[in-house]
Amino acid sequence: MTDTQAREATGTVAWAALLSSFAQAGYVRAEPPILQPAEPFLDLSGEGIRRSLYLTGDPGGEELCLRPDLTIPVARDYLTSGRGGQPAGFCYLGPVFRYRGGKPSEFLQAGVESFGRPDRAAADAEMLALACEATAAFGVTEVEIKTGDVALIDALKLYPVWRRRLIKDFNRKVSLAKDIERLTLAASPTHNEYEGVLAALAGSDRNAALALVTDLMTIAGTTNVGGRTVAEIADRFLEQSTLKGGALPRDALQIINRFLTIAGTPDEALRQLRALKADARLDIDAAIDQFENRTQFMKARGIDLDTVRFATAFGRGVDYYTGFEFELHRKGNGDDPLVAGGRYDGRRDRPYPRCRLLDLGRGPDTPSPSDCRKNPRGRFMTTPFVLAVPSKGRLQENAETFFSRAGLALSKPGGARDYRGTIAGLDNVEIAYLSASEIASQLARGSVHLGITGEDLIRESILDADRRVTLINPLGFGYANVVVAVPQAWIDVRTMADLDDVTTEFRAQHNRRMRVATKYINLTRTFFAAQGIIDYRIVESAGATEGAPATGTAEMIVDITTTGATLAANGLKVLDDGVILRSQANLVASRNADWSADARETARVILDHIAARARASKYKEVRTRFQGCNAELLAEAHNRFGVVSPFGGPTSSGMLTLHCPPAQIYALGSFLRDHGADTVSVASLDYVLDRENPLFAKLAAFLPPA
Repeated sequence: MTDTQAREATGTVAWAALLSSFAQAGYVRAEPPILQPAEPFLDLSGEGIRRSLYLTGDPGGEELCLRPDLTIPVARDYLTSGRGGQPAGFCYLGPVFRYRGGKPSEFLQAGVESFGRPDRAAADAEMLALACEATAAFGVTEVEIKTGDVALIDALKLYPVWRRRLIKDFNRKVSLAKDIERLTLAASPTHNEYEGVLAALAGSDRNAALALVTDLMTIAGTTNVGGRTVAEIADRFLEQSTLKGGALPRDALQIINRFLTIAGTPDEALRQLRALKADARLDIDAAIDQFENRTQFMKARGIDLDTVRFATAFGRGVDYYTGFEFELHRKGNGDDPLVAGGRYDGRRDRPYPRCRLLDLGRGPDTPSPSDCRKNPRGRFMTTPFVLAVPSKGRLQENAETFFSRAGLALSKPGGARDYRGTIAGLDNVEIAYLSASEIASQLARGSVHLGITGEDLIRESILDADRRVTLINPLGFGYANVVVAVPQAWIDVRTMADLDDVTTEFRAQHNRRMRVATKYINLTRTFFAAQGIIDYRIVESAGATEGAPATGTAEMIVDITTTGATLAANGLKVLDDGVILRSQANLVASRNADWSADARETARVILDHIAARARASKYKEVRTRFQGCNAELLAEAHNRFGVVSPFGGPTSSGMLTLHCPPAQIYALGSFLRDHGADTVSVASLDYVLDRENPLFAKLAAFLPPA
């Protein structure tokens, strides 16, 4: 229920009536602790939920969170009560805590959880009936009921890889049309070093596939399979050979498309399912019987079936739902559900239907955590202009060389161990020597105006980086790539699409998500989400990330690499499309710094030096004098050699100055001499100062108006 709807409710009387109706139905009040282990939420819902959690930890290192939901705490209490597997029902009402953008992060949640009941159809109908009673308790009588059943996809008996992909994308509520289109496309014609293996396996049995893959690994000397068994790799190879490029057969496509158009009242949908069964000769009698039984129980519960709409394409976007799902909406009130629920099977022999009232807000006066964080920003100083430079190693050396070449000599008046410095001739500039990661965080705060750090650290550590900082100029050093790397033994995994499929299969086989060891939590999460990968968990790495698969602490890694040699030495390979970010050192500006008029002028001076040096490095100065030079000749030189004439055409005496790319010097000299020049001199340029400075223009456009 939305916050507005909650404020329209009848208050504590309605809550009491709601809990009373749950109690009369046999549900016992559960009150789990507010502070919960974070692991179950992350394991069940995936890494995507981490951004919404309010996390903390205990002295023993366990990650804890304020409960974002009551389902998992209630289920955990049930499983540890000694009654696990036995029929039991619980109801609850209490605050939950989850970041929701502009909505309050603390809100009430009420609902029921039913565990261990063997009568699936009756239990499903009971959940929906309780949901209808809940809306009535708050005076909402005109509702629209949307229902679906993800278990029906299982009944289609699709090939496992297609079933996994379809159910996963169905649960994510992405476009099913796009997903089906993707499944109908054959694999791209890129070279696969194991194409011969796939061809050899075509038509083979599982034992032959296992023997062949085992031999391949033995020949390669591969021992680390990163949490997967040789049999799993062989099974997937056999699956790939059977798929013949991954294309979905036309008959299967037609069945899926027709299946996904089934919609109407439960009775109408039932007739359409039976027609599909007869026409396509599908063995879905058990699924149809379950559907029909549930419909009869709904009628017996007094639910008006004319208000219920069933659609095979309906799903709630929650990947742990495994059967019947539903949402109740206020009539004509759009997409925001009043009540929602569904069946989730923790184990195949323990079906757990549930009903949950959503987002019962505590009202407009409830403070959110963001309201409690309005402290002033911390800064080193507000008066000087602060430029942050890496404090050690190759990055520091390269940064100091970069500024020196631009005519900005950095110095440490207090000695080499000092962490403060100056720039000769710019008395109001303070150099702050910090680690590259600290520079990124200080830029986010606005404690420094400009800083040199890697783009990987900017993208990883600054939320909404493009709004808070701008990358003024790439510096040409500190190159490294953030990559996804998997064990070399995974000979069936070459692309992120392969990894998507393998992670889903791994979760089904091992009842847990694959682990990704990394220091780049946000980059990993964003990249995996863009690739549609959800069945993974992040294991935060403190160092030596590349060793995690070999030690068994993770199945794969996301790490930074320059040459890939360290990864290869640890039996890892980078996926073909697994480069998350090609990073290098950048000069970065903070939007949140104190950009006074003096600070802007200081930035202009610094960026003038840098831009002047950058222009100079692109050209050599060419000088000559001859009478035959004219505008037509200059135009030809520009077109052929990329020269510019910074001071216009030749003087009255025929003196001409050109700026020429270094690679074209000899060709230009020959051209000029062929047209009458006796002597052509070439000199290096230190600085070229133009009226326009694109670096400062970029900064000025990014900063708020002065």
